[in-house]
This record gives sequence, structure tokens and C-alpha cells, in this order.
Amino acid sequence: MPALRSSSSSKNARYSLRSTTVAASTASSSSSSSSSVRQPKHRQPKHVQFSSGSQLQSESSTQIKPAKKEIPTVYKSRFAGVDDPEDIKALFAHLNYSGEELVAFINYMRSPYDIHPIPSQTRINKSYQKEFCFGFYMRPSEIIEWCKARDPNHYAHTEGKVTLAERNFLVDSLSLFLLRRDVRLREAIVTPQLKRKVHGLEEEAGETAFVIDVLTTDDLPDGYVPTNREVRELGFLLQKQPFWWEPREDY
Repeated sequence: MPALRSSSSSKNARYSLRSTTVAASTASSSSSSSSSVRQPKHRQPKHVQFSSGSQLQSESSTQIKPAKKEIPTVYKSRFAGVDDPEDIKALFAHLNYSGEELVAFINYMRSPYDIHPIPSQTRINKSYQKEFCFGFYMRPSEIIEWCKARDPNHYAHTEGKVTLAERNFLVDSLSLFLLRRDVRLREAIVTPQLKRKVHGLEEEAGETAFVIDVLTTDDLPDGYVPTNREVRELGFLLQKQPFWWEPREDY
């Protein structure tokens, strides 16, 4: 991937605008939904390929290969997480890419995020819910502050516990940045390894922590993996990195 040449002022302005849009877009959906529901599967979108040239090629312009020749370990992004190349160009216009450099950048952003190392099937089978989830850790105070800053219907409270309305608003607003992909707030087990790796993790090993789930191991057979653009943008907004977690509870 070409090196990212970003301007902090441009980024701040861009994400400030997108965050403001989230508040208006999700206020109504938050009040009408009592829980986040996984969306039904839809047909697979076109997939973009990058060759040595500077042209974006879609499946409609290339020869379709038989399904048996596909590599099963190469996951594809399912509907609705499909970024239009022009949208990516507009979103990252401050980087001033051009020509082949721009094409390579667009293809990278539209490609599936590298989720390796994936938990082994043995670990999955021994887990509490027979699955692992891939996502971002969030402290309860961070969830409350996120809602205070973006939800015009948010009401002040002092108990420090995340309410159902805050949970719903959080996942609805983050879903906008993932092009309406399914997002869930879960409680996951803190392992000694995660305690060492996850920055700012307040909970101790053996306790549970809130995790923004954007992918589970159950999604992999269906070819569901978020794109680089989705994960990188969400990570930028939350100022965090995603990890694999063993979920304990759903919300």
C-alpha cells in the first residue's frame, strides 16, 4: 500500500463532519430500535481487482472463473459494506494521490482487512459461545461520552452504567461508518494476553469488558470480512486497534 500522507487538520475536519452527520442520522433509528439485529444476506457485490496498469477492473469486465477455482481462504466483503471508488477518492482527497498511486490506494481500501491470526477451531470449540468476535474494546465511560457528544436525545445520568438507549445509539452510529454493516456491543472475556496488548484496558484478566463486535468466526464461512477502509476509519474514530475476543454476553 502506498504510504499515507495525511494532514491532521484535514483529518480532524473530515471526521468532525462525519461525526456530526452520525448524530442526525442515528437519532431516529436509535429511538425506534430496541436492539441491534443482524441484517439479511444479499447478493455479492462486484469486486475490484488491481493489475500492473492503472485501470480499475470489475467482474463485469473480466472473465468469470468457475467457482471450484476460487481460493477458499480469500474472503470477500458482503453487502452492504461496498465502497464506491469515487467515494474513497472524495473521502481521502487531502492525500493528493494521483495515477497508479491512487488506484493502488483505492484497491487497498476496498480490500478485506487482514484479520489474522484467526483463532483455531480448537479454541473456538472450547469457547463459552463457540465463537470468537473481532472488534474494539470500549470503556463504559467512553460509550457514555460518545453518546453525549453525538446523540441530541441523550439524557444526563450519573450512575456510570451504560443504558440500553446508549448501547443502541452506539451500534447504530458506528454502523454508519461501516456502510450499515451489522455492529454489536458485547461483553468479552479479558485474557492475560489481551490485558498486555490492549491499550487502556481497565478490566483485569478473567473479568469481562465491552467490545464493539464487527465480525465473528461464524461469519467467515459466508465470506464476511470488513474492508480496510471500514476498519481503519473506525479505528481512527475510536483511537483503538481491533483484536479477537471470546464473547461472554450479547447486548
